[in-house]
Amino acid sequence: MSEKDYSFDDGVSILIKSTVAEGKGVSSSAALEVASMQALAVAYEIEIGASELALLCQQVENLVVGAPCGVMDQMCSACGEANHLLELLCQPADLKGVIPFPAELEVWGLDSGIRHSISGSDYRTVRTAAFMGYQNYRRSRRINCRSGESRGHVSD
Repeated sequence: MSEKDYSFDDGVSILIKSTVAEGKGVSSSAALEVASMQALAVAYEIEIGASELALLCQQVENLVVGAPCGVMDQMCSACGEANHLLELLCQPADLKGVIPFPAELEVWGLDSGIRHSISGSDYRTVRTAAFMGYQNYRRSRRINCRSGESRGHVSD
């Protein structure tokens, strides 16, 4: 929490009980990061907003864990509301609001049995390749990218 000018000189012990499935691709690492940081913030009376907390948790995932993830999972874990969707522009982590989930729809999750991990080199390679591919496509189509637009970055 050095970003908030706070240090834990004697360390901290935290016990977290969770029913979130590990390695199933359901944001388990983000949920654990957010729960841990929220517990620290409450215990040490550190004021931190949900979006800022999500960005700090992303830094933990990137710099401590070594997983080059985006911010979507942390934002959903920190800012999500039951029965709502987040309207989120992941670059630059701009939370637009929440949208009630339509009552007539259902979402089902099926366990494929395949363990999910973003800390390995394969994920890093695929993510880098996706960004490079997007840049090549954008240049070949002469698509301009601008930050700060309300509905995204790509414009014709």
